[in-house]
Amino acid sequence: MLLESGALEPADTDQAFPVAALMIPGLTLEEWRDLARRREVVQVRNGHGYIVGLAICRLAGRRLLVEHAIAMGLTENRKAAGALVAAVEVLARSHRCSAIHARLADTELQASFELAGHAPKLVLTCKPIDCDTVRSCRPESCFEELEASGTLQRG
Repeated sequence: MLLESGALEPADTDQAFPVAALMIPGLTLEEWRDLARRREVVQVRNGHGYIVGLAICRLAGRRLLVEHAIAMGLTENRKAAGALVAAVEVLARSHRCSAIHARLADTELQASFELAGHAPKLVLTCKPIDCDTVRSCRPESCFEELEASGTLQRG
């Protein structure tokens, strides 16, 4: 099946919400709209026009940081993942980035990044322990706290 990829258009933000919510549990529609406005979002669509992949990215100097990514499909998950990786690389080149750093929770997606020449540099595991609310117990918060404290250095 033919897959198309590119930047998520603002008019398609709401249509992408169910996929984004799979990627970021607990995400509300308003939070998604705000995130999509503040970040570069790459999408992959199947031949029927359904979104089967998303990557939420931000620029960090000359690096493109893939903060969240998901690729899915009943029979073509690997193709969707490969198309998403290619679209992320196009975005990085369009911004003249020197590197792409991706934080990946999906092993299939990780394999697709590795097949495209990306080398794993870090494995980050997280288990929130002392949480006041379920909302604050998202694993991404561990990564953000490490970045903010300077514990996690990017090369």
